[in-house]
This record gives sequence, structure tokens and C-alpha cells, in this order.
Amino acid sequence: SSMSSPSSSSQNSQRKKAKSEIQVAEKIRHGRLVSEPPRYPVYETVDDEENPLVIVGLRFSHSSCPFRGREQEIGQIQNYFRSDTSKFICILGRQGMGKTTLMAHICDSIEKSQWSGHRWNAIMYHTCQKDSRPLISEIFELSCRALNNSISEELRLMWRDSHSFSRKCSLLLEKMSNGKYLLVLDKLEAVLGSEHNQSFLSDEVTTFLNVFLDSTHGLTILCASCVRPQLFGISVGFIDLNSGLSEPDSIAFLQDADEKKIGTLGLKGAQSQHLSLLVQRCGGVPRALERVVGLLTDDQTLTVEKLVSDLDKYFSEKVIENLIDHHLKSAPEDQKNVFYF
Repeated sequence: SSMSSPSSSSQNSQRKKAKSEIQVAEKIRHGRLVSEPPRYPVYETVDDEENPLVIVGLRFSHSSCPFRGREQEIGQIQNYFRSDTSKFICILGRQGMGKTTLMAHICDSIEKSQWSGHRWNAIMYHTCQKDSRPLISEIFELSCRALNNSISEELRLMWRDSHSFSRKCSLLLEKMSNGKYLLVLDKLEAVLGSEHNQSFLSDEVTTFLNVFLDSTHGLTILCASCVRPQLFGISVGFIDLNSGLSEPDSIAFLQDADEKKIGTLGLKGAQSQHLSLLVQRCGGVPRALERVVGLLTDDQTLTVEKLVSDLDKYFSEKVIENLIDHHLKSAPEDQKNVFYF
């Protein structure tokens, strides 16, 4: 019979699991992954063997997403990083404005050049999701993987101890006092609730952030959100990503994307007036520009000239308005007025 018996299926499953564990062990042994078999991948850069940069979760230098513009916002983030007081930095903006891509650019720059004058010890990345493990559990796991094994074991024992939760947060942050650590939280709005026109975090995360903002340590949080969290004080900084890219940056964005496709999309050699029309229809919104790239990639018979000649067919109304409308449906009432022009 071609059908496998239950026992043989179980044996195959066990063999696959064992093979996977061996592969992970081999990667750890050869330095491609450090730490135990990870929930989050852990990488070490080798530019400085004495003080390697540990990257936990997602390595943005492997990203192929084009990036252009945002010089003013980059300058703001650099100033926050250089400040002794700024610990929590939040990039605010509606969906599609390029918040994640901006954070990716920053992390990539840190990896390549220890950007902003700091010697960073680790970058830890997490995408927030509704109905997943509590955010504080993810922060703790990321931190353990960023620190060396002996400290991680000490932290895990401490976390299971009978200390109060605020004391556990203090002890965790104390372990980051002798270095510079960057925690990157994407899509923070996923863990924000809304009540009486206020955006709030869970009690545990609020306790952690209160300890985080009131104590001395080496951790900085950089996050992106469509909704403004209710945090205040000199240690908190907000960057508003309200407008699209300029026309020159938008055109460069499209041409960079074409270059990554080895010039097969026709954007590199397109007429300037055609590119201007595309950019104007997209409003400079990065996700809308990505839609242009997607249309040309998915339909190899489609040309830039054809796309421009029938914009209403491919963009039934301004893409920027579609993106705003998409976000408005899920935004808290007090946030909706922010998204009208």
C-alpha cells in the first residue's frame, strides 16, 4: 500500500525533528546562530570581534526594501539617540507611510557603521501582535537572548522568583547598565487598547515603562505606531510621519526598486512626466509606490506608459485616500480627526 502506517508517520516526524535540532546545533557551533535553539534568531556581526553587535529577531541588512528621503526624521532620531534623557522614541503615522522601513534603515545603518556615534551592544526587534504572548514576556525573552549566557540564566531564575513585578523589571534593566541596547517594537498599536478616548497599555507593560523611564540603564526603545501611546515626560520623544516622500525622492524610490529587479520594470528609463504623474497619484506614500512596483512586477505585459495612460483603471481613486480610509476604520475615535487633511 502507498499509505504510511501510523507508526511510520510518527517515526518520520521524529526523524525530521531530530534533523532540525542537529541543524540548529550545527549553526550554533559555527557561529551563525548564538544561544540555544531560538524562538528569535540571534546573529553576531564580526566587524569588531572584541565587541560584536548582537542582533536578535530580524536582521535588517538582509532587507531588500528601497529607502529614500526622511532626512529630517533621521536627524531627529539621531538627536534623540545622542541625548542622555531620551529613552522612548515613537514614530507615529498612518499605515503605509514607511515607519517600519525608516526603522529598518536606522538598524541597518547601526549595523554597518555604529550609526549616531554610539557603540551599540545589541539590537532587538519584535513585531507586536494582538492575542499573542504578553509584550513584557517578549521583551524579557529578547533581552535574555541579547545578553551573555551567564546573565541570561541569572535573569531566567530571577523571573521565576517571588520578587514583585516592578522589582523584576528593575533587575532586568540593571543588567543593561554597562552597554547600549536598542529595543525595536514595530506595530505598537496592536497592543494598545482604547477606553474613554485614551490609548493605553496593559498594567504589566505600564509598570515596566514606568520603571524604564524612571531608572538609569543602557536600554533605548524605538517603536512605530499608528496610534499615539499615552506616555509623557522628557524621556519620551515622538516623530510624526505625516507626509509622503518628495517628488524627487519618490521617483528615486521607484527607480531603486527597478534596479533591484535588474531594470525589468521600465521605471529607470521612463519619461520624467510619466514618473511625475505616478508619484502625484500615489501622493508620495511609500506603500502606494510599492503598489506601482507590484503592478509592473505581476503583469509583464504592463508598461509604465500603459499604466500612466489608464491610471483610473489601476487606481480607482487616489491611493493615499484609500490608505487613510483603511486606517480610519480601525482607529480610535479621538485619533480619526488626525488623518483628515
